[in-house]
Formats: sequence, C-alpha cells, structure tokens
Amino acid sequence: MGSANEMEVHLKIAKELEYITAAACGSLVDSYNIVGKQLFRLIEHWRTLDAPQPPASSLQEPQP
Repeated sequence: MGSANEMEVHLKIAKELEYITAAACGSLVDSYNIVGKQLFRLIEHWRTLDAPQPPASSLQEPQP
C-alpha cells in the first residue's frame, strides 16, 4: 500500500514538472487509488481469517 501511495506522489510531481499532462496524471492517480483500496480490503480480509487448523485425522491417536 505504501508503494501505491508513493507512486501517487511521484505522479503529482511529474505533473507539476510538466512531464505528463494533468489528464494522464488524474487517470493514473485514480488507478492507483483503486489498487490501494483493493490492497486495504485484502489486508483487512487476511486479518479476519482464523488460524489454520490441523486436519481431523491428524488429531486422532494411531491405532495399534
């Protein structure tokens, strides 16, 4: 997420230095905003997952 935010800053700097047009900058910033939101949702989803449980068959005692 940090890299997506950093890229937005670089794009805005490029626009101010007139390396890219305002329209191109806006389009790319919008795309990076979408990526940032997707990453945020993915991270939040990972935090809500339960720890993996061992399979039920591995919990049983071996039969002689």
